[in-house]
Amino acid sequence: MTETNIRQQEIRQRDESVKSVLNETARRLWAGAEAMSAGRGGVMAVVRATGLAQSTVCRGKAAVLAGAGKNGADGGRCRVKGGGRQASKSGSQAVVDLQERAHIIGRAEGSRPGRESADRGGDSKKAEVQLAGESEGE
Repeated sequence: MTETNIRQQEIRQRDESVKSVLNETARRLWAGAEAMSAGRGGVMAVVRATGLAQSTVCRGKAAVLAGAGKNGADGGRCRVKGGGRQASKSGSQAVVDLQERAHIIGRAEGSRPGRESADRGGDSKKAEVQLAGESEGE
């Protein structure tokens, strides 16, 4: 075995032992520190051993060099507060209005609301026109 393969196996063993307890940020910092300790070719050795993206390892290395993770200033958060999709409001008036309209139209046609069947033919088009007419009249 070459020195590179041995180094990758050692990195893989260390990764397996710690990855279950690390969050995204901590794992990125660990990978960066591991790449730095491996020396030349360390980033690629960590990438091959762990399966992490090269950009992730490089960002971790840059964060370690910048001093990230020394004082735990992130407050235990792994992601930026407020990121991601906003929570939907299940009781929103617009949603309730649409559900009521669909229910009324469904009863008028003698079918279940929100369900299209192949044998109804043009009925779905009538429902769309009826909904459009109701929304314009308001």
